[in-house]
Amino acid sequence: MRPWSYDDVKPLVKAANDKDVSATLRDSFPYPYKKEHAIDWITFALEVRPTCHFAIVVDNVACGGIGLTLQRDVFRYSAEIGYWLAKDHWGRGIMSEAVVAVSDYALYELGMTRVFAGTFDHNIASGRILEKAGFALEGRLRKAIFKYDRFYDQLMYGKVASR
Repeated sequence: MRPWSYDDVKPLVKAANDKDVSATLRDSFPYPYKKEHAIDWITFALEVRPTCHFAIVVDNVACGGIGLTLQRDVFRYSAEIGYWLAKDHWGRGIMSEAVVAVSDYALYELGMTRVFAGTFDHNIASGRILEKAGFALEGRLRKAIFKYDRFYDQLMYGKVASR
C-alpha cells in the first residue's frame, strides 16, 4: 500500500471499471468508472490530511483502494474503513492484510479508539476479511442499503483499540 499518485489514473480506471466491483460499494463509487473519476478521486485523496486513502499495489500496479473516513463531533475517535479490489485479485488474502494494516494505522498511529465498517449482507467475503482482521460483527441494520433497485441489510463490524 501507498498513497495514490496521478500515475495511477490508467490502472485505477482499469481495475475499478467493473460492475462486479462496484456492486457492493456505495453509489459514490461510479460505474462505469472513467478517467475523470480517477483524476477526481486521486486529487481528493491527496488533499486529505492526515493521509487516509491508499492505493493497494500488486507488482507495482494499483489494483484497489482502502481508506478511512475520520468521524466528527461526538464520534471523533472513530473511523469508518472502506475498501475494494480488482476482481482478478480476489481470494488471495491481499485485502485481509490491507485491512489489518489500515485499521492498526487508525487505532495506533492516528489515535482512534474504534474503526468500523458496514457490508452488504450478501457480501460474505467482505465479512470474512473483517473478521480475519479482528473486527467483530456488532449488528444488522435491516433494509438499510438500496442498490440496483433492491434493498439489502447492512452488517456492521467494529474493532476497538486494545489500549
